[in-house]
Amino acid sequence: MKKIKKDDSASSRLWKAAEQKAIEYLTNRDYSDIINLNEISPQSHFDLLCRKDSEWWLIDTTINENKDLAKKTIRVVKNFRCAILYVSHDLNDFILVELKPI
Repeated sequence: MKKIKKDDSASSRLWKAAEQKAIEYLTNRDYSDIINLNEISPQSHFDLLCRKDSEWWLIDTTINENKDLAKKTIRVVKNFRCAILYVSHDLNDFILVELKPI
């Protein structure tokens, strides 16, 4: 089994396409100043930094329906609104969920 190589290229292409669709989705909903944080640091806890009105958002884009929301919630950053943007595998459906500790 160790010699079997996993082809990550298909999932990587889908993930990158989802990020591009996420930027379009956010732009169409009046988010602006969108910065792809993965271009700055691939280890970032969030993928996108953007602004809507006067509020700054940190958004994690995912195609993974099994994303660990509890783990992600501990990454909430003070003075930013933090969210996960789920993009369906066909890149047509989006669900934006804000992360808020209570």
